[in-house]
Amino acid sequence: MAEKNERYAEELVKREMKIKKSYSLDAIRSTAANMHNSLRINKMTEKLKPLFVAGILLALQDEDFCNDYDKLTSFSSLMNSCCTAIENVLDDGEIDNRKIQEIKHKFKEIDSVIKLKATPLHEDNSLRWYIQQLEMKVKPMMDYVGNTVDALGVFYHEFISYSSGDGNSLGIVLTPQHLTEFMAELINVDKNSKVVDICCGSGAFLVTSMGIMFKQAASDKEIEYIRKNNLYGIEQNSDIHTLALANMIIRKDGKSHIIHGDCFDKTSIDKLKI
Repeated sequence: MAEKNERYAEELVKREMKIKKSYSLDAIRSTAANMHNSLRINKMTEKLKPLFVAGILLALQDEDFCNDYDKLTSFSSLMNSCCTAIENVLDDGEIDNRKIQEIKHKFKEIDSVIKLKATPLHEDNSLRWYIQQLEMKVKPMMDYVGNTVDALGVFYHEFISYSSGDGNSLGIVLTPQHLTEFMAELINVDKNSKVVDICCGSGAFLVTSMGIMFKQAASDKEIEYIRKNNLYGIEQNSDIHTLALANMIIRKDGKSHIIHGDCFDKTSIDKLKI
């Protein structure tokens, strides 16, 4: 009887988790669709849209920024605050300063989006509005350490579905969530695995694998070890490498090994060192 009750309780938990996951993904897709339509109205380029999202989500990792951004009264002051927050998050000695400046420079391209710049911060579709939407509706899923869902990947995938049909204009092809979960299950990823994705894109396989490992970890010490030692990616495209780096940092992976380079180049291979 006890065993039967235990199985019943386990099924209830699994069912509840499935419902929560479905609801969360639906919410992310809805948010992505609404924001994409808003960004289209603001005439932001397809290439800049995912970098814009990544930059804001990076800035939202900075506690001071989260506490203060809604008090700023001008576009320029909020942009400067975003850039400072991005640098604070990235500048811990593990990321080359040139890469930090490159990410900041790409985010600063938002200055060229005239309609966004002209929208008062208290209105919908303003820079502040986008930050609020991402903080409330996407960031919480990324903060849950055991979550295998690549929330940022789902968000990007929704953008692509609205961008020239197949996303070729962005140069991004994202692997669907169900496939990353299937592949991780197929190769029996566990907390002791070393996962390497030599064409990592936005990092979907790495995020799924990381979530599985974290669930199996017995302590914070094991989680920290996984973050720093068990996840590796290589991406050749500079813009997409920025997205992968942002995705993994947002998931608090310890700025681990996301390499910008050619997976067939000896320099990139040597950097793996696993």
